Amino acid sequence: MPRILIVALACFCLSVGMNAQHHEFEFHHWPVYYPFEDGIQMIEIRFGISDLSLARKAQTYKANPYVYIFRNASGKILHSYNLCDYPLSTFKLKPPGKAKPNETAKHNLEYYPIFNRCSKSNHVLYGEADMSKVKYGLVNRKGQLLIKPKYDQLTIIPYSDVIVAIKGEKAGFISRNDDIIQPFEFDANPHPYVTYSNVPIIVRKDKKYMLVNRDGKITNGKEYDYIDGFWSNKARMKLNGKFGFLDTLGKEIIPPIYDHAENFYKNATVVQSKGKYGIIDSQGKIIQKIKYDRIENLPLGPNMMFMGYKAFLNGKEYEFDTAGQDMDSSGRSIYIEEYDKYIKLDQIQLGDITMCQPPIIIKKIQINGKGSKEILILRKCSGTIEKHGGTFDISERFELEQYEVWNIDSQKQLFKATSRYSHNFRRFDVYSDPIQSEGGEGYQYIFDMDENGIISISKTKQYPKKNERIGNRMPDHKEGVYQFKNGKYRLR
Repeated sequence: MPRILIVALACFCLSVGMNAQHHEFEFHHWPVYYPFEDGIQMIEIRFGISDLSLARKAQTYKANPYVYIFRNASGKILHSYNLCDYPLSTFKLKPPGKAKPNETAKHNLEYYPIFNRCSKSNHVLYGEADMSKVKYGLVNRKGQLLIKPKYDQLTIIPYSDVIVAIKGEKAGFISRNDDIIQPFEFDANPHPYVTYSNVPIIVRKDKKYMLVNRDGKITNGKEYDYIDGFWSNKARMKLNGKFGFLDTLGKEIIPPIYDHAENFYKNATVVQSKGKYGIIDSQGKIIQKIKYDRIENLPLGPNMMFMGYKAFLNGKEYEFDTAGQDMDSSGRSIYIEEYDKYIKLDQIQLGDITMCQPPIIIKKIQINGKGSKEILILRKCSGTIEKHGGTFDISERFELEQYEVWNIDSQKQLFKATSRYSHNFRRFDVYSDPIQSEGGEGYQYIFDMDENGIISISKTKQYPKKNERIGNRMPDHKEGVYQFKNGKYRLR
C-alpha cells in the first residue's frame, strides 16, 4: 500500500508539471492609486515590461487594457472591471493609505471606458487578450456605471463631456448619459481623430472631411477632401487638389491655393506652387518668395530641436531660421508661443564663423509689475578663426553667454549683459613679434533678475587680471544693481 501511494503521488506530481501553463511572454503589472473621493478609491492596474532588455520582444505582443478596481476606506472591493478572466486576487493591493507617492496619480479624466466579454490569452501572461467580442461602456471615478457595455468602441475626449462612440462601421458623438449629440453618420474607419490638445476632432462622412468641436458641434459646415492633424494649432486641409490651413475654430486662415504644403512649425511652413517652393507665416503672408527649387529641414539640433530650413536655387544654398527669416548661423530669432510672436535678435559676431544655440527664455516679467510684457533670454554662442598658410598658422576659439531683456510688444532690446566670455588662441606667424604665442583671456559675472525686473551683476572671475580690457572685447556693463526707469535701465 505505501508503494502504491508513492507511485500515485509521483504520477500526480508529474501530471501537474506536464499541465502547468507555459507562456511565450509575460507582462509585468503594477497598481496606480488615485485619491479617495466620497469614501471611494479607484485603483488602476497597468501592464507593461519591467526590464528594458525585453522592449524589442514586447513589441511583438500587446499588453492587456487597464483594469479598474474600486474600494472603500476599509479596503472592501466595490467594483472591478476589465479583468479579462483573471481572478481579482491576482492583483495584490496595498491597504488604503499605504501607497507610496510614486505609486499614486491624479485623475486626468472624469470617466473611464470599461468592457465585457474579454478572454485571457493562453500563451501571453497579461497580454494578447481576446477582444474580438467585447462591448464598451462607461464608469465614473467612483466606479458607478453610466453607460452599459454596448458600443464597439468608446473614445473619451479629454476635458469634455462628449464621447466618440463606434457602432459597426459608423461613429457618432454621445454624452456621458448616452444621449446622442451627433448621429452615427461618420466613418468609423478612419477613426475620428481625437487628441489631448484643445483642438477639434477630425471626422469623415461620405468621403469628405470636416471638424467637430469638443462640444460635439460641427465647426463651420465646410467639407474638404482631406484634413490633417493639428500642428501648432493649425490643420492642413486639401480641396480640389489644393492645400490650405484651418485654425482651431474651423476658419480658413489660409485658403486652399497651394499645390503642396507642409505642416506648420509654430509660425512658419513650406509651400509649393507651380513647381517652386517658398515659406509663409500663419496669416498666409509670404516670408520667403516662392522661387526656390527645393526647401528642406536643417539637421536637428540639441534634444532633437528643429533648427530651420535650407533652400536650393540654381545650385546655391540658403538657410532660414524657424521663423523663415534669413539665418546667418547666429540664432537670431526667438518665438514666444503664448503671444504667437517672433523677436529678431541682434547679431553676435565672434571671430570669422559664429554659431549660436537657440535662445532660451529664462523668465517672463512685467517691469514694475505693470505695463508692457518683457522676457529675459539667455544666448550661448561660440566662434572660430582659422587661418593657415605657408608662413602662418592661426587658430582661435571664442565662447560667450549673454543675457538680454526684450520688450515683446515693441520688440526692442532693453538691456544686455555678458555673463561669460572666453577667448583662447594659438598663433604662429613668421612676420609677427613674437612669432609664436598661445594663451587665453576672459571674464565671468553672476547675473540675476527679480520678479520686478531689477537686475544685479557681480564679477566672479577675470583673466588676465592685469588688464581690465579683455582683448578687443570690453565688458558691456558694470557691477551693481540696475533698475528700469524713464524708459531705460540705469545703474543705481
